[in-house]
Formats: sequence, C-alpha cells, structure tokens
Amino acid sequence: MCGLTPQCGCAASETCDVTNHTTGAAACVAAGTGALGSVCTTTSDCAAGNTCLFGACRPYCDTAGAACTGTGLGGCQQVYNSSGKALKNTKVCAITCDLRNPSAACGTNNCIWDATQGQTDCDQAGTHTLYSSCTSASDCKQGLGCAYDPDLLDNVCEKWCRIGKSDCGSGLTCVDVYGANAPVVGGVKLGHCQ
Repeated sequence: MCGLTPQCGCAASETCDVTNHTTGAAACVAAGTGALGSVCTTTSDCAAGNTCLFGACRPYCDTAGAACTGTGLGGCQQVYNSSGKALKNTKVCAITCDLRNPSAACGTNNCIWDATQGQTDCDQAGTHTLYSSCTSASDCKQGLGCAYDPDLLDNVCEKWCRIGKSDCGSGLTCVDVYGANAPVVGGVKLGHCQ
C-alpha cells in the first residue's frame, strides 16, 4: 500500500502508481528519470512522484487539485477508459504548455487544447502532417492542432496562430475556430491558419 497524492510509502527510487484500474489498487513501482511532460510508455520512464498517462509524465491529483498547483501544472482531470467509464483512483494533473511552442514544456510530445476543460495539456504527438485529415489533436504532429477547415471540407491538422497577427504567411488568415472556448495567450486568442 502507498499513497498517490501526496506520494508516500515508497522508496526514493520508486513511485506510487495505480496498478489495477478496475479496483483502483496502487503499489510501489520502479521510477525512472523522465521529467514532467516528457515522453513515456510506462511509469518506470518517469521520475519518482509521476505516472505515465497520455504519453507524458505527470503527477496524480485528488478532487481538490492541490497537487496541481505547482509550476507547469494545469487542472486536475479524471481519466476515462475507451468506453467513457471513469478509471478508479485515477485523476492526473494537466500540463500547462505553449500550443505554438510545445517542445518547451512537452519535449517531443505535442501540446493540445482541451476546449472542454479550458486548458492545455501535453499528449503524444501524432504522425499526421500539415493539412492531413484528422479526428483529434493526438493525430497531428507536434505544433499542429485538429480543426475543421471549410475550404478543405474536412478536419485537418493546422498550425496554431494568434488571431489578428501575421503568423500564417501569405494567402492564409488566422481563423477563430473555437469561439468562446478559444485558448488565450498573453491576452490574444489563438486559432488556426486557414
């Protein structure tokens, strides 16, 4: 038995992790060296105190979200399985990142915008290139988001930009595709180059 948040009950080279998502049971597992936001495939890739979820090292949190008040952390989010059922004992902190410069906080992961939660987060980067068809941001390569493009009549991977600024280059405009749910950085709404 060990504690997820705050982390307790494990040796210095270990981290407390949920080992059974059906029951929510936790146990001490070997820790690695991966920093917050870095790419991972298992918790043993991450530094002590972090788990591996959404392809990025991050801490667990509770409903109050006290564990998510540190530098570089966003809100506390419940993790769900593919059927939409909440995984027991599995809430993790989002990672605050720059959609236009994901590598700063996410390493080789991508920075995505979760409009439902109103926050950014590090997630695995996809393989789809600029203007390739996509179903979600996790399909797209680093620095790209998935949005509907009326000219292409499809959801495609597009570059992030600042609305009203000249971020897109010749022939393209920064379009507000999120409306009231758009990310705002430095007082400027972000959209996609279309």
